[in-house]
Amino acid sequence: MGMFKTEIKQRLFYGFSLGILTILILNEGGILLLLATMWVAASGLREFYRLVRAEGGRTFDLVGYPLAAIMIIIAFLAETSQNFTYESAGLLSTVYILLVSIANIVRAFQGKPVYKISEISITFFGIFLTAGLLSYVFKLHPLGSFLFPEKGNYLIFVPMIGAWAYDSSAFFSGKYFGKNNYLSTVSKKTWEGTVGGLLGSSFGMTLFAYMSGMGTGTFQNLFFWWLTGLILGLIAQLGDLAFSVLKREKLMKDYGASIPGHGGILDRMDSFLFVLPASYYLIKLFFIG
Repeated sequence: MGMFKTEIKQRLFYGFSLGILTILILNEGGILLLLATMWVAASGLREFYRLVRAEGGRTFDLVGYPLAAIMIIIAFLAETSQNFTYESAGLLSTVYILLVSIANIVRAFQGKPVYKISEISITFFGIFLTAGLLSYVFKLHPLGSFLFPEKGNYLIFVPMIGAWAYDSSAFFSGKYFGKNNYLSTVSKKTWEGTVGGLLGSSFGMTLFAYMSGMGTGTFQNLFFWWLTGLILGLIAQLGDLAFSVLKREKLMKDYGASIPGHGGILDRMDSFLFVLPASYYLIKLFFIG
């Protein structure tokens, strides 16, 4: 019981501190958001590559990290510079293929083992899993300014509310009421925790939209935000399970230990990574069509 209370205290303290820091960075935007996103992507990518190497796998780190940074910079410039378009993103795949090909040719000349197709693929998968999904944070800023000119910055918090409201509600619901486990080979998730998480995300999203002014008070508008919270809660659970499957395959409990009470960056960001692009497309579909 004592260990459980300690875990709860750690989770609350570090979760709250991380939440405040995230809010400040998201609200500030600009270069600060760019640098923070690059750091999170690099940290998450390092944890993912370490997971791959846990049982002897290889990753192309010399290419992976620079391309992850380039992907985020491209996304940032595409949304902040009028002279830069997403067509430039095509360079990323071209550069990646060229670098991998050149590196493999050099290794062959040196008599070293070349990178296999599976190793090249997993390297690129890690880039998209971290930097690719995180880059959507830059698309939400201009969308918010377009849809809600006076409250544009609030839109950037939608994925955070959806993911973290679900995670927190599911955690406490599961701890205190959870009895019926599902997918026990992957996680300790319970149906009670999932229901609690969905209630938390849908209610939290509706309350946030109403208090921020994005929810106009009409039934249709508030129902959209309630439904958005529910859908994002489901996607948050999907993200959690997807990352759990990957680490359980390697018999690892956590991706890291950089955040006490939570694990690593990917343990804390797993649901957020999936919810981020989903938030963008849901809001764009509803308000723009």
